[in-house]
Amino acid sequence: MAKKARKGGKKTSVKKTKKKTAKKVVKKKPAKKKAVKKTVKKKAAKAKPVARAKPVKLGPRKNPVAAILLELLLGLIGILGIGHFYNGRIGRGVFFLLGYWVLMFIEFVILIYVAAATFGMGVMIALPIMMIINLVIVIISTVMAYKEAKAY
Repeated sequence: MAKKARKGGKKTSVKKTKKKTAKKVVKKKPAKKKAVKKTVKKKAAKAKPVARAKPVKLGPRKNPVAAILLELLLGLIGILGIGHFYNGRIGRGVFFLLGYWVLMFIEFVILIYVAAATFGMGVMIALPIMMIINLVIVIISTVMAYKEAKAY
């Protein structure tokens, strides 16, 4: 504090001038970081998307006809999803198997209530509708199993 500096006609100490310059440096650094972030974002926007690699399928080829027969024949008697098990898609097979059983249980409960409410006459309308729904689900599952086996 012994030394005094003259700047613009005002007396200031050396320590005060150092504080002012330190503040200026701190203000400049964030500005540089923002500029760097903007250039990185621009480069990322210009970059071409990388094509995803297709998974390598190991094991023997699957026969599409076998997948169709397993799925269709067993699906019609209530065991849906076996064609997906054959293709190696265990998760999808379990989904179809359990989902089909849950659907059949719900249909059975609905059929009982319809029969009780209409003294058996509503069953003549509800049963064909439920059979068509089940057939459509079996066909969809069979087509999916066929496509998966053919792609293998």
